[in-house]
Amino acid sequence: MRTLLFVALLNFAVFQAAGRQRQPGGYRLVVVDGEGALNNVEARSARALVVRVEDRSGAPVPGAQVTFDSPENGAGERFSNGTSHFTATTDGSGVATAYGMQNNGVAGSFAVVVHATYQGQSIGDISIHQANVSRQVAEMSGKLQGANGQAGQLALSTSVLGVAAGDQFMVNGAQMPGNANLMSSARVQTLSTPATLFLHNSCEFLEGPHSSVLIAPNAVDLESGAVRARHFGNCKLGYGGLWVVAAGAAVSADAVLSVTNDAMQVASVSGELQVVNALGEVLGTVAPGNVSSFPIASVASGATAGVAPGSSTRTRVLIGTGAAAALAGLGVGLAEAASSTSP
Repeated sequence: MRTLLFVALLNFAVFQAAGRQRQPGGYRLVVVDGEGALNNVEARSARALVVRVEDRSGAPVPGAQVTFDSPENGAGERFSNGTSHFTATTDGSGVATAYGMQNNGVAGSFAVVVHATYQGQSIGDISIHQANVSRQVAEMSGKLQGANGQAGQLALSTSVLGVAAGDQFMVNGAQMPGNANLMSSARVQTLSTPATLFLHNSCEFLEGPHSSVLIAPNAVDLESGAVRARHFGNCKLGYGGLWVVAAGAAVSADAVLSVTNDAMQVASVSGELQVVNALGEVLGTVAPGNVSSFPIASVASGATAGVAPGSSTRTRVLIGTGAAAALAGLGVGLAEAASSTSP
């Protein structure tokens, strides 16, 4: 058992190190903040982009020139100078920050390319991924941002379903020091900060503060709180007998699931989603940029069960100029949002 634990944690350490993207000459660019941010298109909000430049020993590199480039077309953001290009110099801690920017009001996912030079030499690039979303999606997922990580090639023993990483969380009632292997039926409970869950098949989930989930093969079953699927891979996300899956080949779909006393709310940041019951029957679809509410019926045992097919769902839809394209994730600016009820 100790060998198994060591191997899995060693794989996790290698996985995390890969996310730092070693650069030529032994330099590294590390994303400190901004990865996975959801920007409210109506408020024109944008999260600051922060990176750190390190040398091969992990020491900070002050005085490096760092440029941030947002896409010129489609979803993106504009920096404090009014353009999609910004340059900063790393401070004594090796940190460079792009601040004071706004999103450009165009819905959709995008990547900001960060390039660093030091003493006239190029030392590498890294990308920071964000999405411009409707107000409803941004509000629903406000606590599901900020934990960095990418679903890469996480190699685990077949008996280990995944790895959890975070500042404060518990597995089966025991507080963890920072990361832990996840076995079948493991219960992961977060405290005041999120935790990132990496499962087989490149699945990455961000569990919100004060939330509880159960881990199953290729699945995260929410008990309370909220979870964001940063990368579905071949996994599913569920609550109360209902499951959220990425439609078709949208394995990189980004979704948020939260629960209230009587409903399960599903938001699509990107990629079309399907909500199915235990029999695999499709109860509804959620288009990119939408939030749908699925009622949950309580049963005598205190457990919950999904509503039957044909039950109504209340869907918040994006409206305004170019809404159809926005719903299809084509990155058209949103004028306003409203609520409607669909049969």
